[in-house]
Amino acid sequence: MEWKLYYTLYLLIIKIFYIEAAKKETLIFVTSVWRHGDRSPTKLIYKNDIHTEDTWENGWGQLTEKGKTQLMHLGQWFKKRYVNTFVNETYKSKEVYIMSSDSERALTSAQAFAFGMYPKLENVFSELPAQVVPIHAPSYESNDPLLKGYKYKCPCYDKKLKRINNDLYNNLKTKYSDVFPFLKTVTNSKDDLPLKKVGDICNVETEIAYNMVQPDWMFQTWNQYKNKTTFDIVCEIKDNFRLSDFKNLELGKLRGGLLLNVWLKNMKQIIENPNEPHKKMILYSAHAETLLPLMSSLRMHPNEFVPYATALVLELYKYKDEHFVRLFYKVNSHSVKYLEIPKCKSLCRFSTFYKLYYDKSYSSVELLNKECYSESCN
Repeated sequence: MEWKLYYTLYLLIIKIFYIEAAKKETLIFVTSVWRHGDRSPTKLIYKNDIHTEDTWENGWGQLTEKGKTQLMHLGQWFKKRYVNTFVNETYKSKEVYIMSSDSERALTSAQAFAFGMYPKLENVFSELPAQVVPIHAPSYESNDPLLKGYKYKCPCYDKKLKRINNDLYNNLKTKYSDVFPFLKTVTNSKDDLPLKKVGDICNVETEIAYNMVQPDWMFQTWNQYKNKTTFDIVCEIKDNFRLSDFKNLELGKLRGGLLLNVWLKNMKQIIENPNEPHKKMILYSAHAETLLPLMSSLRMHPNEFVPYATALVLELYKYKDEHFVRLFYKVNSHSVKYLEIPKCKSLCRFSTFYKLYYDKSYSSVELLNKECYSESCN
């Protein structure tokens, strides 16, 4: 009698298990864009900076060894989350597509990422240290509105930026009026430094991270500015200057609307054509200025600049006859931060997601150009 009771309980537990398993959503698509890893400065930071290009092993704007390691770790995290549960441990071109901007630091980041996600297989003989994964990219220095929208020529963007940020610029110049002439002198500049170049001085943070000597004036304190150092002030200016570009929906759409539409279109095609083959993962290796406007288009205005090796990840799930979207933010070695989608919780119906964001995107480069060169732009 007792064994019958245990057997009945066993069957009940199995039944509950399968019922609950059937309730779980099924992952059907992943897309992500990440910022490249730690890099050297892209140019001489200020006129008389003693740390010239020769200071850096591979020159200006190149990934450092730290940066390569950061992206390898990101790839390892993707491996842990998706490999063998969603995609094959052997790279399959029909499953995963990786695209990079034409910048060498983004291309190298993509390679390091692939090294982490697709290491050498234990049971497969190969003299190579890892699996070889193709990285797709536009031609060198092409006019790329998708992953390098920040360099894409758009007069309307420039006009809107000047109008929207005019008060901010004037306030910063007024607030730190004593600092600007000082910086002109200590950097040995002939002309007054524009706000952007003042903010660019903050890029010495890379030199500081590598224990490079800085001039005394960099850490001089200013009594009239609550004892902030010169370094503190230029970094505050940089943060305000750069983040302001991406705290406005109009500006975000002009820089991130094309990539947002690609994400929407890819998901829509998968949902509407479930029996047709499709990529399981489409991944992009890009820049902070790629992530920030995309997040702005998504109405998720960041409060800080995107750290190196940060990824914005979108997962598309199917549950019964409905599809749901989940967004999260992966900051290098930190834990995942799930993002709350406006008018949704962390898990959002695709139909709601699509309606919410379609008009924040551009379905073609032609439509983007039409907006960029519109005579009615204001």
